[in-house]
Amino acid sequence: MTGVAVTPCLSPYLAAARFPIIKTLDQFNWNWPRKINQAQVQNLFRLAFLKDKTNVIFIGGVGLGKTHLATALAHTACLDGQTVLFTSAIEAINSLSAAQAQSRLKAQLKNLSLTSWVIFQSTRTVLTCFSRSSALVTRKAPC
Repeated sequence: MTGVAVTPCLSPYLAAARFPIIKTLDQFNWNWPRKINQAQVQNLFRLAFLKDKTNVIFIGGVGLGKTHLATALAHTACLDGQTVLFTSAIEAINSLSAAQAQSRLKAQLKNLSLTSWVIFQSTRTVLTCFSRSSALVTRKAPC
C-alpha cells in the first residue's frame, strides 16, 4: 500500500470517504497492542466482507489502533474502487435528522445505501441500518 499512486479515477472515492487522515496497513505497529490476531486482521484487507455484505467491529481500549485499522481498511477499499463513508454515529444521525426536516430522508437513505461501506467511529451502539452495505464500527472496550 505504501507508494500506491492515486489516479484521478480514485480521487473522488478518497474525497467522498471523508477520512480524518490517511492511514495504511503498512504503517500499523503490530507490536502494540500486544494481543492482536494479525492474520485475521490482514485477511480483512482482502475485502471479502464487502462482497458478503457483512459487518466488522473493532473493540479495544483507547490508543490500540482501532481507528488506524478502520481507516487503512477503508483506504484499501477506496483503492479497490469501493465507495466508503467515514463518519461518527452522531454525524450520521444528525445528517439523517436534517434530511428528514427537509423532507429528503428517503433520498438521503438511498444515497447511503449506494455506499459500499459505512464506518461508524466511536459509537456505543452498533448501527445496522444498511442492508445493502457493510458497516465497520470502532468502539472503546467497556471497563
